[in-house]
Amino acid sequence: MQNARLYALTISVIGGVCFSPIGTGLCDPRVFLWVASVLLAAMIGVRCFLWHSHILQKTKIFETKKDFKIIFLVCLFGFCLGLARTGVWMSFNHSGVLDDLVNKKVSVTGVVIEEPQISDASSKIILKTLPSFLASTSVAVSGGALLQVTADRYTTIKYGDEIKVYGKVIVPQPIKSPDGDFAYDVYLARQGIFYTMIFPSTTLVSPHHGNPAREFLINVKNNFLAKVDELFTSPQSGLLAGLLVSGRSSLSKAEQALFTQAGLIHIVALSGFNVTIIAQGLMALLIFLPKKVRLTIGALGIIAFVTMTGFGSTVVRAGIMALLVIAAALVHREYSVGRALFMAVLCMVIWNPMVVYDVSFQLSCVATFAVIFAVPPALIKYSSRLKFLPAKFKIRETMLGTAVIEIFLLPILLATSGKISLVTVITNLLILPPLPIVMGFGFVATLVGYLNYFLAMPLVVISNLMLNYILFITNFFANIPFGVFTFALPTWAVFLIYGILIFWLYKLQKEMPTKNPASETTTGLLQNLAGAPVAASALTQANLERVENFLQSHSNSNYQKKP
Repeated sequence: MQNARLYALTISVIGGVCFSPIGTGLCDPRVFLWVASVLLAAMIGVRCFLWHSHILQKTKIFETKKDFKIIFLVCLFGFCLGLARTGVWMSFNHSGVLDDLVNKKVSVTGVVIEEPQISDASSKIILKTLPSFLASTSVAVSGGALLQVTADRYTTIKYGDEIKVYGKVIVPQPIKSPDGDFAYDVYLARQGIFYTMIFPSTTLVSPHHGNPAREFLINVKNNFLAKVDELFTSPQSGLLAGLLVSGRSSLSKAEQALFTQAGLIHIVALSGFNVTIIAQGLMALLIFLPKKVRLTIGALGIIAFVTMTGFGSTVVRAGIMALLVIAAALVHREYSVGRALFMAVLCMVIWNPMVVYDVSFQLSCVATFAVIFAVPPALIKYSSRLKFLPAKFKIRETMLGTAVIEIFLLPILLATSGKISLVTVITNLLILPPLPIVMGFGFVATLVGYLNYFLAMPLVVISNLMLNYILFITNFFANIPFGVFTFALPTWAVFLIYGILIFWLYKLQKEMPTKNPASETTTGLLQNLAGAPVAASALTQANLERVENFLQSHSNSNYQKKP
């Protein structure tokens, strides 16, 4: 029942966010906040009444009705909360600060609040405007608006710099192309950005206006990436950087296209696997310390990594789930990976409702949902029917698990990009097992490089061999004729397919035993965290999101309780 309430609340909040363009246009968001408060009070009142109504609680019929009433109220509360939160978020993030300056050339001063994102031809800088008075337009800028500035690729602007830009303020518009339309305005809106400037003149006013801790972590990351570039040559350096800390931004657009066509772009998407490496590495180094101290330092390491990498939606989701593992261990409570996923999603949507429209967030959540709820029962039911695939080295498990995850991701991929790789099962089978070893050798080689360049060379050579293997597999399968299937899926078909998948999953879960692997005690999950190998159990789980290595590698169960 507790799971059902959480699942219902999360889904209804997302529903409220999706309907918010209609709801917030009909009514002030404060009305929805008031309605949500009334519903919350009603749920508390109903629950208290049911707890103290001993006679009615004894009847089985009322127990069913009680559950239905609670779930119904939870859904109403979540829907109104989603509507209200989106309205409040929009009012705070789009207050029309720069509306009077649109399509005018003006000078604006602000602070860089994110690390500049460098691409092949330019860099994107997110600027938070400071209060100022523009004499040329007689307009007072109250400050607080976010402005995306497109600057030169080789700009020296850094996080925390206060800069002055002079250019035309533009409202972003959807981008139309033969390959499909891209809702660029929605993409920026989810970050609270409603204005842009393209290649303005830029002047540095003064540095170090950002958060000192975040600025320090970003400098650590950039120093590490500089050492990678010193030890490795391109494209190996870009691939290793993408695997460890920088994600796909370290690859050129051409390289990203190859990884996408080969179905391997997820390996350079920062995700739960990176979080796992951080947690396990810290706890391995600090094995001599008491358990609570190790867990606390592990949690701080996860927070530092998420901060260092820029709070990407996939990393934040994985970080929250990992922190819930540690929190449960500290208080000696049971941990449910299913509840953790929905809790992470709920927290992220309430913090920033526009994250619902982030495709990376959608893929991350759906892939993790499939790993938790679909892959284990599918392995149990269908493994015996795939005896033609070898079971050695978990090849059968890997291919079936990857296929199930890809099926769940298929509707979103076709609806957003219109393309899907047909060789992804094979490439994942060839790449995923050695991936932790590649990352480990590359990371250690870089650390040794800080001590002595020549001492790191043997490790660099070994790392280069493994990185070349990944690049060879990627190039080979990316250039296979008809390796990519192209088809644009309409929105209504996405909902239809997911309805069918949920029904199939419901029937599949009904046939499963009742034991719950996602609800193991955290002591069992974490007692061997420092030294447990990731690769052994990562074969089926390691697809788009691999935080499940952190969870499943310490679980002795093989199936999931019905959601």
